[in-house]
Amino acid sequence: MYTLKADRLVKAPAAIVWDVIADVERYAEYAPNLSQVVKTSEGPTPTRRCYDVQGRGWNEACILWEEGKRYSYIIDTSDYPYPFVQMKGTWGIEERPDGVLITMRFDYHPKGIWPLTWLMSRALPARFGPIIEKLFDNWEAEISKRVLAGGSYEAV
Repeated sequence: MYTLKADRLVKAPAAIVWDVIADVERYAEYAPNLSQVVKTSEGPTPTRRCYDVQGRGWNEACILWEEGKRYSYIIDTSDYPYPFVQMKGTWGIEERPDGVLITMRFDYHPKGIWPLTWLMSRALPARFGPIIEKLFDNWEAEISKRVLAGGSYEAV
């Protein structure tokens, strides 16, 4: 199993940061590689169907929801457009004295045999790093907009 992690520190109230990153139905508005996210079930662990910008879709099931802290989705890789046997994404926030740290973690197992899986794990940050940074930029812009509507905001 391999892991890809990223984080961003923002100076904003944790409640606003959580409201933005936990709005799973609006995820495609922030993620540049997605065209649509459709919530397919309700409840404490909702499922969703995601579509990339080429129209390819896959299902994701929420396996963890800790309100105000973090959530995780496991991806059904049977129709996933990327070569993974298994993939899980976890998004969260952590309050710190200097702001709120937004975290993203993807645990994945590529299809194939070693050393191909190892090579893929080395290439993944270059491929998805810019996508993750744009997602953070878009989240931060939305957080800024919401904070400015009701208070102060300072980018870190």
